Amino acid sequence: MSAARSASPADPVPPGPGPDTAAGPRRAADRPPGAGRQAPAHEPLLPGLAATLGHKKSQGSLVLLPMTAQGQNFGLLLFHLPTHLPGWENNYGNVLITFSRILMGTLLQIRSNQKLKASEERYRAIVEDYQTEMICHFQDDGVLTFVNEACCRYFQTNRWQLIGRNFLEKILEEDRPAVRALIASLTKEQPVARSIHRAVNPQGEVCWHEWSIRRIDDASDGLIEYQAVGRDITDRKKMEAEVQMAHQQVAEAARLASVGRLAASVAHQISNPLTTIIAEGQILRQSLDKKDPAYESAEAIEQAGWRAQQVIDVLLKFSEASKEEWENLPIQETIRQAALLASAQVLADHLKLEMSLPEKPLFVRGNRQQLIDLWLNFLLGIPSLYQKDQEKTLYLEVFDPVHHNIQVKINIHGLRLSEDERIALFEPKMIPTSLPSGTGMELTICREILRRHNGQVLVNGTDHATVIEILLPEGE
Repeated sequence: MSAARSASPADPVPPGPGPDTAAGPRRAADRPPGAGRQAPAHEPLLPGLAATLGHKKSQGSLVLLPMTAQGQNFGLLLFHLPTHLPGWENNYGNVLITFSRILMGTLLQIRSNQKLKASEERYRAIVEDYQTEMICHFQDDGVLTFVNEACCRYFQTNRWQLIGRNFLEKILEEDRPAVRALIASLTKEQPVARSIHRAVNPQGEVCWHEWSIRRIDDASDGLIEYQAVGRDITDRKKMEAEVQMAHQQVAEAARLASVGRLAASVAHQISNPLTTIIAEGQILRQSLDKKDPAYESAEAIEQAGWRAQQVIDVLLKFSEASKEEWENLPIQETIRQAALLASAQVLADHLKLEMSLPEKPLFVRGNRQQLIDLWLNFLLGIPSLYQKDQEKTLYLEVFDPVHHNIQVKINIHGLRLSEDERIALFEPKMIPTSLPSGTGMELTICREILRRHNGQVLVNGTDHATVIEILLPEGE
């Protein structure tokens, strides 16, 4: 035999022993002259070794073997016998059949390996190349047996440093018992569960993870391993906390609005008896001699009454519905009224407030109530910037106009902020502060009021203080 090649059969012939002779199929050269190429009707086509072809002038043969597997035809195997081989035996046919089977098995193995490789590449593309979620496999004791590339990127290491370590290792110690119990509860009937827990990221910071954990069993319901798909949801948890805090602040704003209306009503009720107290204090003072010991007490009663009346007047005006009326206002007056309203809270926050206001009125054009709100929110919001139990000192100073702008400087002693903190100072703080005062929105409200009044705000820092500089256009 000199060559063998395969071709797709038009009509494949099933394998079997040749009918021409007891020794196997005859070659074309052994046939008598004039014999046809096709077997008679009662003689089947050569089963195992197809047909042999040839004629007197060509001493050679072609032997065809069908290549079949699992009921599917894959082609024909052609064996060319270039010279006449006397004494053809069945042994030769068995050799060819065995050879074809070996060849067929090899081809099927190659095809199977190619399919397996393609499947592995698709799986790798899904799990490694195009996957942003962390995927890992671990045994019953938590030891990792596989981690994907996304997992390595997140923990800033390679897979060989992760494989062999425990899945629970990165979970915060307080949350491990709950995760361990969740994994132990997985069964064949309920093989999947979700875990949301705290973990430690590569920077050593506490973060939030969400993992979907699946139990993988074999055919006999025995545990093989667990597969977990996870992601970092720290940003989502922060957003949820901010939304919850926003809801609380809306409820608090509604409550404060109700308290404001109630305070206005109470102020009206207090105003009348307070007038009586002031009048009686004046009558009592005038009826006493200045040398009388009771004279000083009567004078103190009268002065305290007038201070209380002033607070009530400001409170009543402040509680009025906001009006979009713009007028020329002395900036010192709006600052004093805000300080008067915030005096109780300033004392509660242990804030030492000092002010330097020029005697000459400096006018700005704006809305009276909004400008009072501006200074009031500064006084209420600044204490929340300090650390707990830190000494708080605030110095407010108003300067004469420069380039038609009135300058107000608020010097916050003992407060040092980084550049990023200064940039974000007027952004809303939705997470509650450590201090009971403030809602986190006061300085944001200040920025909005300044925007409406065409004002500017600058934040600078020194080694010992933070300075807020406010510019408001000068009025007429």
